[in-house]
Amino acid sequence: MRIFHDKRSAHRGKYFNFKVDGEYELFPHALQQPHPPIFLAGATERSIAVAGRMGFGLMLSTWTPFEELARQTAAYRQHLEETPQRLRSNPGRGKIDVARWTYVAETDAKARAESETGIMRHLQHFAGGHTSGYLGTVSQGGATGQRDYDMLSRDIILHGSPSTVLEKIERLRDMTGATSVMLHYPPWYGVEKVLASLELFATEVAPKLRGKEPVRKRA
Repeated sequence: MRIFHDKRSAHRGKYFNFKVDGEYELFPHALQQPHPPIFLAGATERSIAVAGRMGFGLMLSTWTPFEELARQTAAYRQHLEETPQRLRSNPGRGKIDVARWTYVAETDAKARAESETGIMRHLQHFAGGHTSGYLGTVSQGGATGQRDYDMLSRDIILHGSPSTVLEKIERLRDMTGATSVMLHYPPWYGVEKVLASLELFATEVAPKLRGKEPVRKRA
């Protein structure tokens, strides 16, 4: 962060050393000042706290249920109060991006018929041993485990008709105050289905979200 702010810095630590000073500085200089928006992907209490204290925007996991997302975003906002003044100019500070698996079809039944096999296969693969290091952190909030399609559809994935997906996003926004949603489209649905889903989202969902502010319940 010092390099972004000052264009020069020096560090001697346990794992690496560097020095950028004298005739040397960070190039190219950022068009946005003091730097572009910087986000941190968080899934644990520690990483979410770091995001708040360092003034980073927060990116949250694909598999975390809505209720746990609400708890995580509330904790993040509390830690934002600890951001040093020098780091509060990050354009991403206070912004929250939530990643979600998304599939839009004309009806809920069609969305399920076209996506259920793929999303459940992906969940099984994702919970395999080769990802356990990451998954062990995101599953603390009940993100994975013995879940069927109905459970996923209730508060994790954004699958369904345009009206269903719109309702889920509005509920997610009201519960968490999320400022953006990162849509994930797995490849196994096929190009034609993915393009059709994207078109439905762009024409039937996104326009109805513009200009709406989250309505979060305050304690």
